[in-house]
Amino acid sequence: MESLKGLRVLLAEDDFLIATHLEGILSEHGAQVATVAEVADLMAVDPSTVDVAILDHSLTDGEVDGAAERLSDAGVPLIFQSGRETEIREKWTSATILGKPVRDEVLLETLAAYRKSA
Repeated sequence: MESLKGLRVLLAEDDFLIATHLEGILSEHGAQVATVAEVADLMAVDPSTVDVAILDHSLTDGEVDGAAERLSDAGVPLIFQSGRETEIREKWTSATILGKPVRDEVLLETLAAYRKSA
């Protein structure tokens, strides 16, 4: 597996166990991970500090559509990780959609495409 060294990943996930697991896997492979659990915090993120965003569609305080649109408009690639793939795929045709749960290898391979050259 290629290293994710230098890749700045924004993770929006409100399930503590999933967030902790993903942070560990991504960090272990060299990514710099910033995690948020609420849409309000997601809206506060400066898109220029993010190379790719992994988003759960529904967070504790609502759906991420507005924040996702803001990130997408700023050129941040979006990866949705959700159990609502069909609904998300209809709205976010340019985003990568991964079902939940996603295998670690699949997520890492997906992210490798966004890795910055070291």
